Amino acid sequence: MLIVLLLVVYVLAGRLGLHFAFVNASATALWPPTGIAIASVLVFGPRVWPAIFVGAFVVNVLTAGSIATSLGIAIGNALEALLAGRLVMRLAGGLRAFQRPQDVFKFLALAGVMATAVSATIGVTSLTLGGYAPWADYGRIWLTWWLGDASGAIIVTPVLLLLDREVARVARGRPIEPVALAAAVVIGGELIFGGVVNATARL
Repeated sequence: MLIVLLLVVYVLAGRLGLHFAFVNASATALWPPTGIAIASVLVFGPRVWPAIFVGAFVVNVLTAGSIATSLGIAIGNALEALLAGRLVMRLAGGLRAFQRPQDVFKFLALAGVMATAVSATIGVTSLTLGGYAPWADYGRIWLTWWLGDASGAIIVTPVLLLLDREVARVARGRPIEPVALAAAVVIGGELIFGGVVNATARL
């Protein structure tokens, strides 16, 4: 149940995020799924990686590229979330990463900079090797990809961790917690990112 809910959330957020793609159909300056994926790994553990992998694959195979490039991107996204989760749990306070200034800076460096570079490198390399992006634009696409993932990690992850704490406080020890968290992510993503997309489309 949890894996299915996270998969749906990831795909919906990914579809919304790709509305901001401009240098390449698969590279966007705002990628909320990264924040969702990292928060999910921190809250539920690495067992959620299949939802991240399949979600990233579905989003990309429906957007542009081939099955091979979509698999490459999905691998990068899953590794990004798992690496960020492991580093933050071991070195940046885990679920308490945003309670102390030193842990906040560690989160920014480990999850926002280092882990996101993994996804950007694997993703852009997959696209260029597959012929869906020119090598001449590799640096520009990589930077856009990395910024999009970093923004998702820095903006979305803290909100979801704070939300999870509140949900856990209200429904401590009950199986409703994962459902409530996933539902809140879907609704919040639609209201925030859907509203931004609609406003942009009207300009």
